[in-house]
Amino acid sequence: MTLSQNVSWNEIESLVTKLSENILKLSRSFTSITTISRGGLIPSRLLSDILGIKIILVDQDVVSSDSLFVDDIFDTGTTFSNVFSTVNDPSKFVFATLFARRGMNYPEQLLYAEKTFDDSYVVFPWDKLEYETSLSQSELFSKDNQILDSIRKKMINSKNEYDIFKKKTGDSDLVFNARDSC
Repeated sequence: MTLSQNVSWNEIESLVTKLSENILKLSRSFTSITTISRGGLIPSRLLSDILGIKIILVDQDVVSSDSLFVDDIFDTGTTFSNVFSTVNDPSKFVFATLFARRGMNYPEQLLYAEKTFDDSYVVFPWDKLEYETSLSQSELFSKDNQILDSIRKKMINSKNEYDIFKKKTGDSDLVFNARDSC
């Protein structure tokens, strides 16, 4: 069973407020917010309201250092690495997230509202359906494996029964014997 940390909309609003306070402490302004589609869209929209930033850029090939980059979570660091390699001035880059995965090494450019409780999967309100679908598919896969294991066991039992029959009768043609006994 996969453990998850479910986040409510009220928690999201609190995290966005906390993150915006951390951003405002930087004493610098941003001309835009840049994000990636899906996870970063909603936090970007909420932060844009609080910070008064009207331009949100999505899935950009190059990220301007005067644009605040926003995502929902700093998890494995892959998104950060991919984005960081596209920033025009990495020394001014800021990567803001609602959560940072506990136990990770954080880059100095990272601002976050909170750390995760542990290494559980964080389920945001906007990806709840996706998470539930993946769990359902996982459960179906597990059931399929259980069925296959059952079939394997039955086949092994049948083979064992065949071997016992063969030893008793000396006959290797089970199909023939079954036909003759009808």
